[in-house]
Amino acid sequence: MTPLIDIVFQLIIFFLAASHLSRHEPLKEIELPEVQSRPEQVPSAPKRIIITVDVDGSYTLGDKMITLEEVEQLLMQRSGDSSDEKLEVQIRADRNAVYHSVEPLMKACASAGVTNVKFPVVSP
Repeated sequence: MTPLIDIVFQLIIFFLAASHLSRHEPLKEIELPEVQSRPEQVPSAPKRIIITVDVDGSYTLGDKMITLEEVEQLLMQRSGDSSDEKLEVQIRADRNAVYHSVEPLMKACASAGVTNVKFPVVSP
């Protein structure tokens, strides 16, 4: 019985630590666009890149400002990994961002062979 209790406590500690790390992923505050109807949520891919597009057209990865060239290099590198997991790219665009600042990201994903591109939105 004692080894079983030890395993349960180790699992609890693991899941607490894992959930703490996922909640503290640095993301820049932006206003996401609203959606009228929302499809059923599917689980996210563990191999994920979140790129934030600000109103002025600047790109942010986590809490670091990056250029389009750096995004393209990162996508090529991460999509070319030998693992079987598909790369997921989330483009968090501010609701007031213009399309011509988001379009290069979508083209970079297409040229890197990334087909799992998502756009987070909020419900009204």
